[in-house]
Amino acid sequence: MMVILIYCVVTKLIEPTGLNASPNDTTITTYRYDLGKIHVTGKGFLGFEQIIAKNKKANIQMITTNNLHPSKYVISATTDAYKPNP
Repeated sequence: MMVILIYCVVTKLIEPTGLNASPNDTTITTYRYDLGKIHVTGKGFLGFEQIIAKNKKANIQMITTNNLHPSKYVISATTDAYKPNP
């Protein structure tokens, strides 16, 4: 059985940096979501296994990994942040 669900998620967030008065001084964060988890017997959408947020201007990448407890359906998350380019 194949189930197709459509969810709206944020893929890009454009924000002012707050450093200058120029409205063009913005920073862009892009998001990628991997491995959505669905409880097929009634609890519905449980979340994504991994969320990756990248901000090129700040040169930072954050990876949030969600772990699903197999019987309690509770998600615990860990987030790692690093600078991908030297």
